[in-house]
Amino acid sequence: SGGLDEKLDGWLKKFEEGSVVYCALGSETVLSKEQFQELVLGLELAGFPFIAVLKSSTDCETIESALPEGFLERVKERGIVQNTWVQQHLILKHPSVGCFVTHCGAGSLSEAL
Repeated sequence: SGGLDEKLDGWLKKFEEGSVVYCALGSETVLSKEQFQELVLGLELAGFPFIAVLKSSTDCETIESALPEGFLERVKERGIVQNTWVQQHLILKHPSVGCFVTHCGAGSLSEAL
């Protein structure tokens, strides 16, 4: 199957063209809990729908435990945060995605083009 994950594709289709922020900092970037929380709070405050694929610090057992209190409830309809592999090149091709926050690694740059 060469298409985007059905669940993610359905979620993206709920939003207007160019309105979703996709944030991915690569597989090597590990944020401290404070950095992680500041980044996701910034995405929340920006007001746009978003997908964040991030690694939180090793002192957090799960990605949910790294999130600020009440975060998931506040962004449940317009935000996805995960730390697992995603089909980045297909996410970037999706018409709903209009912004890419990246660490500027070679792979991400070539996929963004």
